[in-house]
Amino acid sequence: MSAGEWTGLLGAAFGYWGTILLGVLAFWQNEKANHINENLLSMEKTRARSLIHIQPYKNFKSYDQYENYLSDTVTLFSSWMVIILN
Repeated sequence: MSAGEWTGLLGAAFGYWGTILLGVLAFWQNEKANHINENLLSMEKTRARSLIHIQPYKNFKSYDQYENYLSDTVTLFSSWMVIILN
């Protein structure tokens, strides 16, 4: 074989293995991206479910009961936000 033929063979081999490597890399990145997207989707579903809260009507007999209820709600909401932000 001449030097030109060896160069052509070497170029074809590099092209072949480069294509194989690029395909494997693309497959691996796609799998990793899908895994990240699944995690983000499950986090979004959990967050969306937690943000919607329908509370029943409450009838307070005194203003003190109402104040106690508000302070408990604010404390619960504050601790809930700390959990989400962390």
